[in-house]
Amino acid sequence: MRARCVSARSSSFRRLSRATQGRPQGRDIRLPSAPTRPRRGSPPRSAAKRPASGRGWVTLIVLALAAVVVSVGPGTIRELVSGVTFVRPPAASIPAPILHTEPALQAGVDGVSAAFSHGRLALAIVDLQSGATAGVDAERALPAASLFKLPILLEVLTEEEAGRLDPDLRLAIRAEDWTDGSGVLQGRVGDQLAVRELTRLMIQQSDNIAALVLMDAVGLESVNGMAERL
Repeated sequence: MRARCVSARSSSFRRLSRATQGRPQGRDIRLPSAPTRPRRGSPPRSAAKRPASGRGWVTLIVLALAAVVVSVGPGTIRELVSGVTFVRPPAASIPAPILHTEPALQAGVDGVSAAFSHGRLALAIVDLQSGATAGVDAERALPAASLFKLPILLEVLTEEEAGRLDPDLRLAIRAEDWTDGSGVLQGRVGDQLAVRELTRLMIQQSDNIAALVLMDAVGLESVNGMAERL
């Protein structure tokens, strides 16, 4: 039986869950580091270390070419290049992915797309046995929203099956677990619920607090690992 993680979430993760209105993401978000600036008051870099200007090199190359033309003469240059054929290199081509499309399935997806007129729709379906595919703007990236609860569910079930997490283990809802959005646990801080009940609420009610409590129980890194394997 695996004990629940007691360490508090990082402030960055809490800000992320608030910014997404109760829809915390299951993936870590890493921002690129800011470019390093010289410390104020530090001496300027030595001029010897600065790269030489490219203008001087261009001047030397032009003078060298002029010397070659003068030494061999324009007629000799024409003879040297008369037998040379210049060919434009072929443009690099990237083959498009080959997808097997099932007409009947695609027709059904198109019907769903036609009925969905009040928002943006992106849908991708793949039959893992036959390889048949269908989709509507399948390459479009959309916010994950509550999809992050699926890898949490799979990780919880994996831990239960391995005997590391008891489905009857009761987990307390802490004040730091509170978040807004969907669910029914917003007013139940301090209550204790079994893992199986939290799992049911996370999936049936899309409860955000239940998702956070379960994610702490199995660990954020484990959830990210499950998402990578999907």
